[in-house]
Amino acid sequence: MKLFHIRGGFTFMEVLIVIALLVGMTGLAIPFYQSFQVGSQLDNTTQELSQTLRRAQAKAMAVESLSAFGVHFESESFTVFEGTSYIPGDPINEVIPFTSAITITPAMGSEVVFSSLYGETTHAGTITIIASNGASRILTINDLGVVDVN
Repeated sequence: MKLFHIRGGFTFMEVLIVIALLVGMTGLAIPFYQSFQVGSQLDNTTQELSQTLRRAQAKAMAVESLSAFGVHFESESFTVFEGTSYIPGDPINEVIPFTSAITITPAMGSEVVFSSLYGETTHAGTITIIASNGASRILTINDLGVVDVN
């Protein structure tokens, strides 16, 4: 005589409950992942822009080509250029694209130019970098050309 019966599998309801739990946990995880991804894009773009500004200033201070250097801002890219003003299509230009989930808004106009030898700028001000989720970072450039990330 058997005292208890051993089942050989799962019931349909048990499988449905497990699937529902997995779907629910996945549904909760997706927004967190997307927020993390946008935040990561914001941090990466901020670092890349600050490094690009510092590189343009370093090129000007090194008197590379005996010229000033600057950075020009557009809706989905920024460009390192040689000279006192941006010339579209110049083969020397170095275009750096960024994701459309990021918006860059310079308060000082569409470009920052660093003077030859001293690396100073007359385009001091702030650059606001905004992600699609509303998070933002601010870069500050002073008259001496010092770039600070806030």
